[in-house]
Amino acid sequence: MKSDRLRISMICVTILLMLTSCTNTNSNTVNEETVFERLPSDVIVCVNGENIYRYELERTINQDDDVSLDADTVIEDSIKMLVVVQYGKENGIEISESELEAQLELYRNTYETIYSHAVDIYGEDDLKKGILYRMIFEKTKEKLISEVYEDIIINDEDLSQFCEEREVDYNALSAEEKEIAKGAYMDWKCNQEFLEFQNKLYDNADIVRNDY
Repeated sequence: MKSDRLRISMICVTILLMLTSCTNTNSNTVNEETVFERLPSDVIVCVNGENIYRYELERTINQDDDVSLDADTVIEDSIKMLVVVQYGKENGIEISESELEAQLELYRNTYETIYSHAVDIYGEDDLKKGILYRMIFEKTKEKLISEVYEDIIINDEDLSQFCEEREVDYNALSAEEKEIAKGAYMDWKCNQEFLEFQNKLYDNADIVRNDY
């Protein structure tokens, strides 16, 4: 059914935006204009020396006639995920082979149709790499959030504003409800801190693009 195909496609996109090649360029040794001239036509964008290829983008946005994906959005999301993965790998984040295999097995058993559909589109090797990169991304995000969690200061003013923006009167909440509100605020604040850090990685990245 159409709704099932839509769900399968969107989950595939979430898992597989990280299907990039690890081929390095010499972008760190020449200026951006020169790199642009040398960037192969089959490369959509090079991020800190790591290429995202045109065929990887096209098979993602063309994977299902029922799902319309914007190429620019997919590229930008891929870059923002990739810079986090690169940061994680540079700072000791690793995924063991057993961890990866366990995750693959989970997808096979829990999302059999989705997994089969993804294999048909991307192949076993690229699917495995996409899931590996996704796991590195999530593990890096978790580490970054844990580092800022203890430094976040909560006060009633911030909580009141947070609740007000969600059309909730903080002062009218019970003690138990206020604790729930504090938990929601912490989750939101940690995510905001991560997004800010991710944007800094993006802004500082060496990104060279080809026209699509």
